[in-house]
Amino acid sequence: MTPALDLTPLLSPAAVAVVGASDRGYGGNVFYNLDRFGYRGQVAPVNPRHETVGGRPCFKSLEVIPYPFDCVVVVTGRETVLPVLEQAHARGARAAVVLSIGFAEAGDDGRKLEANLRAFGRERGMAICGPNCIGLINLAGAVPLFGARISDALRPGTVGAVMQSGASCIALANDDRGVGYSVLVSTGNEAVVSATDVLDHLVEDEGTTVLVAFLEQVRDVAAFRRMSRRARDRGKPVIVVKVGRSARGRELSVAHTGALAGADAVYHALFRSDGIIRVDDLDDLINTAELASRHRGLPGRRLGVIIDSGGEAALVSDTAAEYGLDLPDLTTGVRDAVVDILAAGSVVISNPVDVTGVGVTHTDRYEAVLEALAGDPGIDVVVVARDAPECAGTTGTRHHQAMAAAAVGVQRRARKPVVFMSNISGPYHREARSILRDGGVPFLQGTRASLRAVSRLCWWSAAARQPRPDDSRPARPLPDGSRAAVGRLLESGRATLTEHESLDVLRAYGVPSPPMGLARSEEEALTLAARIGYPVVAKVVVPGLAHKSDRGGVRTGIGSAAEMRAAYQAFAGDFGSAEAAPVDVLVQKMIDGGLECLVGAVCDPALGPAIVVGLGGTLAEVLDDTAMRVLPVSAADVEAMVGELRGRRLFDAYRGRGRRDLGAFVDAVLGVAAFVEDWAGALREMDVNPLLVLAEGQGCMAVDALIVPAPRAPTELTMEAGQ
Repeated sequence: MTPALDLTPLLSPAAVAVVGASDRGYGGNVFYNLDRFGYRGQVAPVNPRHETVGGRPCFKSLEVIPYPFDCVVVVTGRETVLPVLEQAHARGARAAVVLSIGFAEAGDDGRKLEANLRAFGRERGMAICGPNCIGLINLAGAVPLFGARISDALRPGTVGAVMQSGASCIALANDDRGVGYSVLVSTGNEAVVSATDVLDHLVEDEGTTVLVAFLEQVRDVAAFRRMSRRARDRGKPVIVVKVGRSARGRELSVAHTGALAGADAVYHALFRSDGIIRVDDLDDLINTAELASRHRGLPGRRLGVIIDSGGEAALVSDTAAEYGLDLPDLTTGVRDAVVDILAAGSVVISNPVDVTGVGVTHTDRYEAVLEALAGDPGIDVVVVARDAPECAGTTGTRHHQAMAAAAVGVQRRARKPVVFMSNISGPYHREARSILRDGGVPFLQGTRASLRAVSRLCWWSAAARQPRPDDSRPARPLPDGSRAAVGRLLESGRATLTEHESLDVLRAYGVPSPPMGLARSEEEALTLAARIGYPVVAKVVVPGLAHKSDRGGVRTGIGSAAEMRAAYQAFAGDFGSAEAAPVDVLVQKMIDGGLECLVGAVCDPALGPAIVVGLGGTLAEVLDDTAMRVLPVSAADVEAMVGELRGRRLFDAYRGRGRRDLGAFVDAVLGVAAFVEDWAGALREMDVNPLLVLAEGQGCMAVDALIVPAPRAPTELTMEAGQ
């Protein structure tokens, strides 16, 4: 494990040198920001062509600066960057921000220069941010080493932002929706300092309560997972925009699982496994960060909504249902109190509470309704749905201010989270926003975006309350000789294992399958079928033929010797060679009445092994009803995955059919997971489809399976666990 870099001289330098300093461009912007933020350390401009920069004396080189400096900002041509860093390191600098461009993003020559930069930084332990980045801003320490001018919209707060996109970092710095930041860091090409390094530092930063990131890739998955788990243990939400959903499509896979689980799906599973909130874009990120920075967690999904429009009440109800948020009926006492406050008479009061008319014109009654909602024990979060646009007249301004003040007051008194939400996006009314910000009430924009943020923080909060499963599980004991046999199969050099080989491997890991045998002639097929007992299934065995049913290579419900003979002869005619050599046929006991499920795994070369469960059978890819986690998984994880399926109710009793054996299914999934963990380095993908889940108490049966070894030389095969 590479020792963690010390980012203190990068984020909190006592003195800074700026090489390539000028009064224009990136260099000029750095000095503008340093002056505007009132940076308290010493600043040394370095440029042999200038006498002064930013009103400061300019030095000809780093060697003549008369005082030590911790960090150097480099704004020079790419060929000079490494010599500058070598000189800075010789003067004692332990960090650098390289704004220069033309490295790995610019072709082979740039990649070579960046490789040299990386080697130097790692060898010397120098925390190099960039190259090809826009810099960093430490608001708490007034350190703005940033190549773009920082607007007045940027405010200090507790959100730490790490962006692999420089433009996105600038966007957050210039956004005027009120999120307060502790630091913003643009990591650029990440020659040395990665986004994970910065996030890891912020996990320990007492001034940062929420971490957000814009990621194009995760360079060190193991380090990223360690960071995310530590953040969860410390109660700090991690909110991520991960781009590249479609850019790195996976090639068409042999197994169903590979077709269902591309690289982005594995990223999604990784985030979900480690309690990371994934959002879709920067607007989502800002909304969710605003909510999480005001409320570190939400106690539940039951919302009490106050609104001043019947139509918008219906809109909020529809959208809340879409995101799994509950709008429970008010308790009798609270409903009666609201009726009295609004003098509603025979009007039916529901949730959302529509206060149109009386509630709007009498702000004292509005606050009283809000107070009543907050006191309802059946409500976890109070939502004030109030459109508060910037352009409001005098009367509108008074209403906005009064309602904002009411939200702040009720949250303070009730000690229950309150969220102020506008049903449209756009500039918030400044006076109302100021009241909410000072009072610690989040203000969100857009019905869908706001409720989506609430739903995501509810999910994170529930996950954070659950004890993290113990990753250390006892290895499953294997029958004598099984481990060596599995190794020989995986190192055989074949593109896929046959179905019966795959089922044999999984049986060793406790995944049950029906009685079966391989017949190499018609007579053997008849003998096997008689021994197994009719009815049976017959499947042709042809190297490289994965989905046999698509080619007519599967016959089910064979009930007699005559039918078995006919099936074998049909296979021989369709799949036999010109020399009429006998075909191989797998004969298997017919299993009826089970729920067809899929259990599979993919071993992403960057992200590691992930397991998939879902509804299976021949329609697996059409249904696309799956859930995924990155290994390791626990029984609770598998049960949660089942709960995410659209078809999850098929495991329950319905229409006279009893419950399915969920416990047996969970155990089978854990058996597959144990196999994948043991042999992840030797696997590309695999699936069991279908895995028939029988009636409760009767177990489950894997009736088809396919294991695809990783394409590698046999001498490279290594076990990754369980040795």
